[in-house]
Amino acid sequence: MVRDFPLVTAWKLSGREWTLVFVGTLKSRMEIQRIFFAEGVEAQRIGGIELWRLSTASASWLSEGADLVICELSRNHPLRPRAPVSFTVPTWITQVVTYPETLPTLLAGKRKREIRTRINRFHKAGFSWRFSRAEADFELFYHRMYRPFVSARHGDRAWITPYPELRKLWLSDPRGGLVLVMRDGQAVAGGTCYLRGQTCYGLDMGVLDADATLIRQGIMPFLFWCTGEWGHRQGARFYNLGESRGWRSDGPFRTKSSWGARVTRWQGTYRTLTVLADNLRPAVRERLNQIGFVCEFKGLLCGIVVEGKTAPLSHADLRVEVGVAKDQGLDGVVLVSPNARRAVF
Repeated sequence: MVRDFPLVTAWKLSGREWTLVFVGTLKSRMEIQRIFFAEGVEAQRIGGIELWRLSTASASWLSEGADLVICELSRNHPLRPRAPVSFTVPTWITQVVTYPETLPTLLAGKRKREIRTRINRFHKAGFSWRFSRAEADFELFYHRMYRPFVSARHGDRAWITPYPELRKLWLSDPRGGLVLVMRDGQAVAGGTCYLRGQTCYGLDMGVLDADATLIRQGIMPFLFWCTGEWGHRQGARFYNLGESRGWRSDGPFRTKSSWGARVTRWQGTYRTLTVLADNLRPAVRERLNQIGFVCEFKGLLCGIVVEGKTAPLSHADLRVEVGVAKDQGLDGVVLVSPNARRAVF
């Protein structure tokens, strides 16, 4: 269980269009800055706030003009601050594909045309894959694929699993190992894979020397496919694509959704973001809906749609929102407006 310390740090984040107060860790603050302030932000440390004062402090920040207050808290924190507009977002979710009886069916349909085209292009170019449990292959994977790829993709926000930890996970299942994408006899991409029960896990992935050309050509969808093919051959029923951020605009979330993955609660330990607002200006409401936060609602995972106080969604627009959410692997949407909330499935 993740527990909150009695004292948490608050920051005032000011941009060109809005101001918000964030309470939580530095790593999460950087993530919030990224999704809310693409054009730059001024970060001012407010100071430490005792958890028992968080509700009063949040109300004060909103009354003083903050458009939003966002509090990073343990999923089990009992005393969450409240406001006329409030919802809680899991920082991480998991996306899982159910294998069809025949694997090519996974790529059927108009929605998967682009993925199908990319995979076929790599097959025609002579790319293939092989499974490995060789130590030398793991060394190559960790140092020249995984680390460079994650660093290039996420920059300062990158979290790289330490070598001993990833190696231990790799060795923990005698049926697990590496799926390596091959070109002309050389491994150019790879990922760890293992089985738990009826589920294939393909989690940590990388590209040799973070090759920008291969990434641009679509090597990652091909690697997803190769790992999924390995799992299907082992008799797995499900393919766990790993964790993504709890908002639908997140790049990995969108990529995994395009495979028809279902969104499920992450089984690891995670924190949540409680988002608070008083009088939402249209620009702020629009940004919240662009980010597309996810929430848990009575055991279900839904997309958040924020309505205006005097501008509720039409019935037709609501049908579209629910359809989009279900296409993304969610159960439906939760409509949030001042002092009101309702779920639509």
